[in-house]
Amino acid sequence: MMRLSEKSIEELYDLEEKELELLEKEENRGYYHLINIYESILRELQRLKMSAEEIEYVRKKIIRICIDYGTYLKTVYRKDDHSAKTALNRALKYDRKIPIVHYRLGFLSYKEGKYAQSLNYFTNANTLNETYKNKKYCLTNQQLYNTQLYLMNSAFKIAESANETLQELKQDSSIELIPNLEQSSYLAIIDGIDNHLEENAFTVVKQEDSFSCSKEKSEEIIDHYERSNHLILYFADRENSLIYKGRSVQLLGNQAELLRYFLLHTTEDRPAHKHVFEPIITINIKRNEILNATYRQNIRRIREKIRDVGIEETIIENKTINNNPTYYFNHKIPYIIIHRTDTSFLLSV
Repeated sequence: MMRLSEKSIEELYDLEEKELELLEKEENRGYYHLINIYESILRELQRLKMSAEEIEYVRKKIIRICIDYGTYLKTVYRKDDHSAKTALNRALKYDRKIPIVHYRLGFLSYKEGKYAQSLNYFTNANTLNETYKNKKYCLTNQQLYNTQLYLMNSAFKIAESANETLQELKQDSSIELIPNLEQSSYLAIIDGIDNHLEENAFTVVKQEDSFSCSKEKSEEIIDHYERSNHLILYFADRENSLIYKGRSVQLLGNQAELLRYFLLHTTEDRPAHKHVFEPIITINIKRNEILNATYRQNIRRIREKIRDVGIEETIIENKTINNNPTYYFNHKIPYIIIHRTDTSFLLSV
């Protein structure tokens, strides 16, 4: 089989077309192959000395997919930290200054107990956020707040480790100790920050209010409401789920985002046009648009998922405006949305 590096630009664009079709047809297909195709297209455009505008468009396309879909490189149903790190570092290859990439890498390093790495990433995220021009990849206020907490705790964790080593070295009588060395009482601060992060790790959104809580509390809420008339949309650490009256189905990342937008931001008077979803519905490089048929297909799949949990009536309704399809949530069923507090959603108002 011919390698990507041996294909012409026309052949690569044909491959892109086929891969996008496979992503549409095969629900559990990851984004690994698509990223490889786009990187090959970029190299070929540079070799052919094509316009800077076309090259920049493809470069941004690669960055977007690495950031937005990196956690789904292998499968679009399960999130994978290793894949996320690989994709985020791939994004940095094309732009070293993206704040949200440093933030996410910092969070992943913190989870792994690599506090020196996390300190470096969170410092970069904090500094770069002040001047980065593309607001889509800047930090939200919640993420900025969390950055400060993770920065402090990463430094404290490093200090804690250094103190443990220091106490061991003090046992060596040949070492000359520094007299009257004052040590900060940071252990209580570490515990306080850890507790705060744990107690506010998840956000619960209802029609009437929203609040933060621990992961354990969010799971208790799911247990309490899962057999009620509430539609629960759950963005868990590893997968996204739709739950209703004891029945549950997994959602693709895009499907969960689409449904969240419909629940929170649409009514009959304010339906959603296809252009709203450009950040999450993959766009062909050459076409540079979302087709009406693609939009309808995405909605059809969401409706199928809703039926799979036992809701037979239509709750995502259509409304044609100027011969274009639009859709909205009719609010006939109460909902609960649960997600990590510092989640960056691709669709915002």
